Amino acid sequence: MPEPATETTGRPAAHLHHRAHTGGAARLRLVTAPPPDAPDPGTVHRPVPLPPPMPALQRLALYAFEAVEGTRTVSQLAGTVTPDVARELQARRALRTERRTMLHDHRRIVAIPGPVHSSRPHPEAIEAAVVLHARGRTSVVAFRIEWNAERWRATELTVL
Repeated sequence: MPEPATETTGRPAAHLHHRAHTGGAARLRLVTAPPPDAPDPGTVHRPVPLPPPMPALQRLALYAFEAVEGTRTVSQLAGTVTPDVARELQARRALRTERRTMLHDHRRIVAIPGPVHSSRPHPEAIEAAVVLHARGRTSVVAFRIEWNAERWRATELTVL
């Protein structure tokens, strides 16, 4: 059965005219249905970023540990962490330095990263934890990295 035609044009119902009433005057405008495979106009489709390789996540954990321990400057992480994370690392570093000064502990701790344990709660976010092994000591670095401004940056980071 063919689609019913409109009164004025004889076009099929897929191209109906819509009467918009504005202040008593009626205007006609053409309303067409979008193709079935067309994307939703309200959403912006960006390509999903690939996750960084696991060695990069291990390095981030190791560098954050070294920044807190005092063998690396926090500014070396500036491109991979947000300003809030950098401030938190600076505060932890100050506490660690004060503690080491009080205890007269000047040993350098060299850590070796273990495997990365990660999950991806969102296509543009990764939550991960890395266990760092050192002689007589084990530490954990837990962090969340997010895709922002065309790169991955740590938005949360804790050295335990």
